[in-house]
Amino acid sequence: MEDAGLLTRNQDQPWAGVVLVPTLDGQTVGLETAEFPVSHSSLRGHMTVPANLLHRLLVADQTLAARARGRTVISERQIRMLEARDESQSHRFLQSVGVHYSSDGVAAGVVPSRLTLIDEGPAGTTVVGERNTWLGLPVRTDWDNRVAPYSPQRSGLRFPDFIEVLESGELAAVEVEVATKSEARMKMLVDGYRSSLPSVEDIVDANGTPGKRLRRGQFRHCRWVVSPEVRVVLQGTTNFISGGHQDGLLQKLMPDVYAQNFDWSKQTDKLPVRVIAATSEDTGVQYALDQRNLEPQYRCDYRTWLRWRRLWEAQIPADKRAVYTFARWIRTADNLEICRRLVRG
Repeated sequence: MEDAGLLTRNQDQPWAGVVLVPTLDGQTVGLETAEFPVSHSSLRGHMTVPANLLHRLLVADQTLAARARGRTVISERQIRMLEARDESQSHRFLQSVGVHYSSDGVAAGVVPSRLTLIDEGPAGTTVVGERNTWLGLPVRTDWDNRVAPYSPQRSGLRFPDFIEVLESGELAAVEVEVATKSEARMKMLVDGYRSSLPSVEDIVDANGTPGKRLRRGQFRHCRWVVSPEVRVVLQGTTNFISGGHQDGLLQKLMPDVYAQNFDWSKQTDKLPVRVIAATSEDTGVQYALDQRNLEPQYRCDYRTWLRWRRLWEAQIPADKRAVYTFARWIRTADNLEICRRLVRG
């Protein structure tokens, strides 16, 4: 296919291996059918290896893992496509993949969020209505905060990296974040999920007995797959001067769930948001993650990293590696110097 001019080969990132990118002719062959002819003008244009290749590969990694667990996955591209079409098409699609609608907000299922519709004309921005959103995440924009600071309106729309369909017929959003975003942008996302996730409400039953029940939302939970610096933004860290805990966004925006003394090692999918470290079984992707997360003195080329990693694997039993990671091991004692001697020898 490369010789036929349908694909181009890219090997600029050794850790990623060979990346094949379709040419315009390749895109045409891949998409065209007798009923749906494709011209070059209708395509996305010349495709290149994306600058966010690590993010793309991690999303693919997480997607494959979800499918291996038997979950149906809705990709970001599908989410964008459905959000741009009539709502009835979303209904048909969601029903076809096993999603349930919660008509009373109590039974397991999806309760769509509301997106504020605006019109940006010569006279300024005005609200023109609302609509349901089943897959996209409504978020508050700077304009919302400025003109309606105490209103629940949300006129921005964010798309999760992908969505899983749970066995209960509910949806779970997955966000993959390896590059540090501003705290304001992350706050916008956390606030958006807070309003789209289930909440616990107080009730009194027919006998007058008080209790609690779950009020369903658009998503059952959100799983954030993150780098160490993004984890700090979400979970908080230890203050350098005082030694005390410095709250992250989850504790600031969801204090009823994530108290200051919350034990992050005991996260489950029963929580509204679960934060887990970005890792990969693919050695190339894991190398790229390590090079992002390690301090400069621990970084090296891909071939050297593979040799160092084999030494870590020889020393650390397989069932301990999830906790005693390569990054933690290389920083411990004189392991770095041992690795350097291995390369020199």
